[in-house]
Amino acid sequence: MAANVIQVWKKVSPELEAEIVRFWTDNKAIGEEKDAAKRAKQVVCIARDEAGALVGVSTAHPRIVP
Repeated sequence: MAANVIQVWKKVSPELEAEIVRFWTDNKAIGEEKDAAKRAKQVVCIARDEAGALVGVSTAHPRIVP
């Protein structure tokens, strides 16, 4: 399966956020929708298959390391 990786850092639309929340809850990666919605703000990249379906999500938590 080929996947297309798309950078979405700071560009997550409400529609994409809903798709990500659904992806995580459907795949039991994050159980609570409110937790998934909060985490969706941290998405850096997504991956879509050849049909355009969401198949992967990468997040980051920015912080200052002393």
